Order: sequence, then C-alpha cells, then structure tokens
Amino acid sequence: MWYLVVHTRPDLAQSVGYLSRFVAAPTDQHTTELKRLLRYLRGTVNLGLRFDSKCLQPPVLVSYTDSDYGGDKNDYKSTSGFLAMLKSGSYEHVLDWHSRKQAAVSRSSCESEFIALGQASAELLWLRGLLMELKLLTTSTTILTVPDTAVVKVHLDSSSAKQLAENEGYTGKTRHIGIQFYFVRDLVETGIISLTWVPSHQQLADAFTKPLDEAAFVRFQRAVMFRFEVRRVS
Repeated sequence: MWYLVVHTRPDLAQSVGYLSRFVAAPTDQHTTELKRLLRYLRGTVNLGLRFDSKCLQPPVLVSYTDSDYGGDKNDYKSTSGFLAMLKSGSYEHVLDWHSRKQAAVSRSSCESEFIALGQASAELLWLRGLLMELKLLTTSTTILTVPDTAVVKVHLDSSSAKQLAENEGYTGKTRHIGIQFYFVRDLVETGIISLTWVPSHQQLADAFTKPLDEAAFVRFQRAVMFRFEVRRVS
C-alpha cells in the first residue's frame, strides 16, 4: 500500500502512515481500521493524479504545510503534513506530499508548526532546484533578485509560526529550534519562499496530519485528486 501512497494516492498518506506505526504489534482495532481502509480503496479505484501538458501561464510552485500538535496520544508527538503543487492558471499538478511523525515532542503548537515548516522548506528547496534545472521555473541572471516565477509560495494556518519566520523573533524560547529557525529565515529573507496565512478550512495539508470529517475530506479529494472514468472489459 505504500507504493500507492508514494506514487498516486496522497489521500491514503495519513491513514497508511498511522497504521504503519503498529506493524510490530497490531491489535484488533488496527485490523478493523485496515479493513476499513481497504474498503475505501476498493470504492475509489478511479481516483488518481492527473498531469496536463497545457500550461497557458508560467508555472508557480505552491505548497501547503501543517501539523497536528501532540496528535499521537501514545507519546504526544506531532505529525507534519506537506503538499506541493505546480500551478499554472487553472491547472494544478500535485508533485510531492508527506505525512510524517515528528522526531521530538513539541512544547507548543507554534513549535510543531515551525518544525513542519522547516521540513517542508527543505523538500521545497530541492524540488525548486529540480524544476529550475528542467526549466519549468526560471530565475534571474542577477544574484540579488528572484522573480515571481521562482518564488515558492507556502501556505500555513499558524499566524505565530508565520510571524516567527518573518520577524526577528529568535529568543531563548526558540533556541531549541535554532537551526531550523535560521534555515527558514534565510529562505524567507532571500525571497526563495514567501509565506501566506490561510484559514484552517482551506489548509490542504490538514489531511496529512489527522483524520478529517467527511465534508473536509471530500473538499480535499476534489482539490487534489482526479476521478478517472473506469471502463470495464467484458
């Protein structure tokens, strides 16, 4: 099932990532949850990702990052969610995503959101370089300026994490995330990434951090996935 998660089914990332934590010692509850996931997979075999060659406008790399503060009640570690898309006009192509449990326990929601932002920024920096090498994103010949087509737009729903990344807020309270702080701050100051706050109901990465209610999950499906027509061979 990890093959689907990695390649074509981002809607399975959170569920498969959560269940994989109990592979060594699964319980009856985990078995029940796995069967429910398999039933969902059977009923959505026509869902996938679509890549369209039509790009009427210069593409822009857009991403969403989020975290579920202390969501794992076994050790109270947070889960980071990340989604990267290449957007050109009305066309949106999903490129990368992850649902990843954080290595350490965060002491605040701002810290867990900032750790998720740091993880996403590292992947976006590599992805931006790859797209520039493929000439899908273009940059200026001068070192001091970065055009809009090469700026990575990062959406997050934590105003405190956004403020911490954009302002000189490094104090003793943020010293334990110092390396990630300066890494993200450097990307913001040099114009490689730009941060945009979005309300939680528009945060697409929320689906990678925790289970959603039906209405929110359907919105995520419609925004990220594509429903193909399945033809049965008689």
